[in-house]
Amino acid sequence: MSDAALGRRWREGSGPALAARVIDRLVTGAPLSDLPLDRHDGLVDLRGLATPGPEVLGEATVAGDAAVTGLRWLGGLIELRGATLLDLDLTGARLEHLRFFDTVLRDCRLDRASCRDWRAWDFTVEDCTFRRSNLRGAALGTRSEKGNHYRRVDFSAADLRDVVCQRATFEDCDFSGARLEKVEFGGCTSPAASSPGCSTR
Repeated sequence: MSDAALGRRWREGSGPALAARVIDRLVTGAPLSDLPLDRHDGLVDLRGLATPGPEVLGEATVAGDAAVTGLRWLGGLIELRGATLLDLDLTGARLEHLRFFDTVLRDCRLDRASCRDWRAWDFTVEDCTFRRSNLRGAALGTRSEKGNHYRRVDFSAADLRDVVCQRATFEDCDFSGARLEKVEFGGCTSPAASSPGCSTR
């Protein structure tokens, strides 16, 4: 099934109502087991799911020494606090502008998903794939109390341009073929590294 068809099933018939219930459960951490959801390759089938976009509250243009930067203030952002997301197939999903606080993402597939402008604090991601996903402009590492941790995460061929990553650890992660232009890695470490840095095995 194409990504377009996967997305369409959430917009037609009973799809919008089901999507709203799914998103509410993910945000609150409630189980999905009683919802009419199939499984795909052993994972809960949320392929093509789209979260609602935020409200643009204001915009401004700032002229610097070498460039002109556009700024936007967003409202109505979806926040996940203390949530644990397990065994989800979110292939081709549109999950932009999400905010994660003390959240765990484990055994999930986000291949070809649009995850632009994610912001995460005390975030743990384990055994997940982001193959060919779009994480452009995300803050995958922030100077939060516990830091962010990525273990056995596949970022192969992902778009990571303009990503900011401060104080994060990476263990057994795959960045092969990923776009890494203008990525800021600061204070990142890998347990396998013999010296500080943001290297991965």
